[in-house]
Amino acid sequence: MSTTTTTTPSTAAEMPTSTTKHRPGLMLVHPLLRSPDGLDTSDLFLRWTKMHYRDLLDIPWTREHGRFVRTCRFATPPTSPSEDANASPSYSHANHYSASPFSTDSPPKHPVYVYTSHVEDIGIVRAQPYYDVSRKLNVEETRALKEGEEGVGGKESGREGLGEGSMVFEICDAGFAIWELRDSGE
Repeated sequence: MSTTTTTTPSTAAEMPTSTTKHRPGLMLVHPLLRSPDGLDTSDLFLRWTKMHYRDLLDIPWTREHGRFVRTCRFATPPTSPSEDANASPSYSHANHYSASPFSTDSPPKHPVYVYTSHVEDIGIVRAQPYYDVSRKLNVEETRALKEGEEGVGGKESGREGLGEGSMVFEICDAGFAIWELRDSGE
């Protein structure tokens, strides 16, 4: 299952000129959810990502780095309990990076979610507008809610252990990768 969100196309006046050399690419994010104090944080994380990725799509186009074009969230299919009580599901938020890749004790785990962001130029992830997008868990404290958005909440929404200034990295570790799109002739 995937969900795709796109922005409206740029106008012709905003499009790069022939002298602008953009390096289009893809940013992959593989989040691993944490549960501080035993909290189930998946609902918080889902609301946060909806707002965060909308904010990435709202970064204004620049001649130097273009913009974020679209974002997609891929979720694994639901798993059912195996007949073998000792078997574990194939998908997990468990940090499987800490286990040896050569271990035969258990099968490797695959990410529950993978997010992709299509960008006009991979340099946008090193530009100030990208860093200006808040990583604060309560995004609604940094800007007004937009149509269809639900605030993430925190301690004030009954989520003990997550304070007013909590950051998303308190409930999530994430691995990032940037891929540059190359012509087959390069």
